[in-house]
Amino acid sequence: MGKDNAETASIYNNLGTIYQKTRHFERAREMHTMALDARVSQYGENHPDAGQSHALAVALAETGNNDAAKRHFEKAILILEKNLEKVPVDYETVSLNYVQ
Repeated sequence: MGKDNAETASIYNNLGTIYQKTRHFERAREMHTMALDARVSQYGENHPDAGQSHALAVALAETGNNDAAKRHFEKAILILEKNLEKVPVDYETVSLNYVQ
């Protein structure tokens, strides 16, 4: 399989979510970063899957890196907006994560 494919990216993302929910935010940040890197490598930085990987922003905010978190949320919104016609967007999830 390799570390830069869609299936591996999903696993990294899911692990990041588990670490977030169990309040292991630094480990969550690592997993979400790996998911984002894999998806960008696989699809390019403006693909909707890469946009969803900017969930990394939540982990960054939880570790006190608010500037980086804001950049990732803004990047996610831009990517999702560019791809509105291709993929249904869950703006509620993106915006709820942004305000938390």
